[in-house]
Amino acid sequence: MDVAAVPKIFLFHRSFMQFCGGLGFVMMMVIVTSGTHDIRLFESEGHPDQLMPGLKRTARTVLALFAGFLAVGTLALTVCGMSWFDAVNHAMCALSTGGFSTRAGSIGEYQSLSIDLVTIVLMLIGTTNFAVLLLLAKGRIRQILKVTEVRFMAGLLLVAIGLLAWILYSQLHLPWQ
Repeated sequence: MDVAAVPKIFLFHRSFMQFCGGLGFVMMMVIVTSGTHDIRLFESEGHPDQLMPGLKRTARTVLALFAGFLAVGTLALTVCGMSWFDAVNHAMCALSTGGFSTRAGSIGEYQSLSIDLVTIVLMLIGTTNFAVLLLLAKGRIRQILKVTEVRFMAGLLLVAIGLLAWILYSQLHLPWQ
């Protein structure tokens, strides 16, 4: 797809569908439907834990969390120099960790470290468990640091970033910048 020639409505639709996929289509359906099979659908998509007493309340909470992260991410990308349209689309795609862009060169086309960093943070949020995100929204940082999944991801990132930096420096002779 030549993103420079495609009408903006199609770019937005693609980003929005990816955002909904990141949330989970079943989760989105649970919000608007009610039935006895909703809990089985919810669990079949890989969400065995309920964050709130009711399934609908859990789904609405997750939607509110992601809407909040989308708003903050869009604002941050706008402050970093993206247009509102590009910022909304990139924030949706970063949260769903899908990687679609409104530019042919993706976020690399902006040549901006701040845009790269905001995108990385949004992608890390998108890979994080909903229960951990709820703790984050409540400001319970100490509890987050006790979650095994978070500690494993942090360790994995430190090792991978260190290894990649060493490879780029030693093998490709790229400078430390």
